[in-house]
Amino acid sequence: MNFDIIENKRVNQRFTVKALCEEVGIDRTTYYKYKRNPGILTIGVLERFAKALSMTKKELQDTIK
Repeated sequence: MNFDIIENKRVNQRFTVKALCEEVGIDRTTYYKYKRNPGILTIGVLERFAKALSMTKKELQDTIK
C-alpha cells in the first residue's frame, strides 16, 4: 500500500489528522500505525479514506499497488 497518496491528499485538502480520523471513524493513533505500516490497512478502511478524501478510482488503485 502507498499511504503517501492518502497523506498528500489530506495535506492538499487541508484536513487535520484529527478531522480526517473522525470522518473515517478511526483513532489518531491508528492513523499513524497505518502511516508507519500501510500493509495493515484493510480495504474497508481504505475505502472510507477514499470517500472522505474524494479520491479518484486511479488514486485508489495507485494506493493499493
